[in-house]
Amino acid sequence: MKKNNILRTSALIMLFFISACNGSKQEQAQKIHEKIDTKKKEIADLEMQLKELNGGQKENIDVSKFISTIPATRRDFVMYLEAPAKVYTKQNIYVTGEIGGALKAVYATAGMQARKGMPLAQVDDELIQKNIAEVEGYYQLANDVYTRQKNLWDQKIGSEIQYLQAKNNKESLEKKLSTIRAQLSKTTIVSPIDGVVDEVYGKFGQLTGPTTPICRIVNLSQIYIEAEVAESYVGKFKKGETIIAEYAPLNYHYEVPIAAITQQIDPANHTFKVTANIPNPDGQLKPNLLINTKLVEYNSKNKVVVPTKLVQEGMSGNYIMTVNANGVVEKKQIKVGRSYNGSTEVQEGLNGDEQLIDLGYKNVVEGDKVTVKNQM
Repeated sequence: MKKNNILRTSALIMLFFISACNGSKQEQAQKIHEKIDTKKKEIADLEMQLKELNGGQKENIDVSKFISTIPATRRDFVMYLEAPAKVYTKQNIYVTGEIGGALKAVYATAGMQARKGMPLAQVDDELIQKNIAEVEGYYQLANDVYTRQKNLWDQKIGSEIQYLQAKNNKESLEKKLSTIRAQLSKTTIVSPIDGVVDEVYGKFGQLTGPTTPICRIVNLSQIYIEAEVAESYVGKFKKGETIIAEYAPLNYHYEVPIAAITQQIDPANHTFKVTANIPNPDGQLKPNLLINTKLVEYNSKNKVVVPTKLVQEGMSGNYIMTVNANGVVEKKQIKVGRSYNGSTEVQEGLNGDEQLIDLGYKNVVEGDKVTVKNQM
């Protein structure tokens, strides 16, 4: 009994799967029929368009006899090597104080335009001021003694030793006073360059010194780029040749000369660096920004250039289909050079004034009489 139940259950399951498969096949067939109907409608529409192009006559319309053309062009054929490059600035400086002490004022603020010599911070100078006042008192006394000794010596009164000692004491205090005043001037921390204050680190009351930065100043008017180029291109580029720097988000595009090429290959990534100075209007580009560069890898002057897709290959080599002034197809055997970015350099076989068959170039043979239907 149990065995019969199991057989019935198995049969039901098999019937279910068969019906499901049949349903799936029917759905697929229905979809195919729908696609066929859609294509038939498209063909009917195309036939109607051809009828209109043929002056209302539908009979004997040959799709292959309708083509479009584009002119061959003669120009410089240029191939570029594209490489990412990083932006650097020649002046990206951490500003520090020359003498130690506590900051009693910080004038720099982030984003502030700084000029060379502009005060950025002030170190506490109270002790130096007191030292100057003390030394100035000693100096006044020493200068007075020296003046009197000199007057006496000029009258041949007194000893030369006394005169020389007074003179030495006065001059020694002069030098000491000059040194202390120089230290006083260094308590005012000034900008060493023109630029923009990018970051401020110093705070009121903070101890500072030659190793403690107060702020960082960036000059964005003098920037350069470094592009890393694979070692396989060694010897391809020279100083003074053109390099194109591009950054699409800012519509940045400049052609500049190569400033330097490193002579050493980086052992880590087997590249060498190509450097160029680039303009930076309004400070748009920032240090460490990645931009795109193009280096001229190949340049051929005044060549016939055609779309690469139109070049076909046959038993006799490469050829391209053209149409003459009488609407007759001509097959031109050509010798091609290099291809780049969808264009191919033609070294032989075309003059540059031909009409190249674009749409329909694979549907015609030499000698066909065709009708050119270029879009206006």
